[in-house]
Amino acid sequence: MSLHQQVEPPPRKPQRGPKRLWQLLGISVITSTVLLLGTNPNQSAYTSYAAENLPKHLKKTNCDELEGHFSFGFFSGQTKDACKSAINGADSIGRGIIQFFIDQSTERTNLHVLSIYTTEVFGRKITTLGIGQQFWTL
Repeated sequence: MSLHQQVEPPPRKPQRGPKRLWQLLGISVITSTVLLLGTNPNQSAYTSYAAENLPKHLKKTNCDELEGHFSFGFFSGQTKDACKSAINGADSIGRGIIQFFIDQSTERTNLHVLSIYTTEVFGRKITTLGIGQQFWTL
């Protein structure tokens, strides 16, 4: 062997064990965070979602609740029906008006990877989670 020849180091074995696991976990967390940052739904996306879904949510929750508070024999079922008719009437007025109302009565908490929307309707606060271009009303 001459002085000018280089000796190649032995081939490296792939890393295994806890250190490699933590590296993969770190890469996964960073990748997920970047993806979520890019898909955090904005206020206008929420407004469109809410204009379509909050009337359904209100019919299911508020109207059923009203029936329990105002049940006067003959009128018990009619209170619930009147509530649903009012919500249907508001829905038929037009999406634009509903979207404007929702936009004005909504507070957004932007956590960058997700957003929490709180909309006050009929004195009740409705909370919706927005993450990955999806919404879930809680």
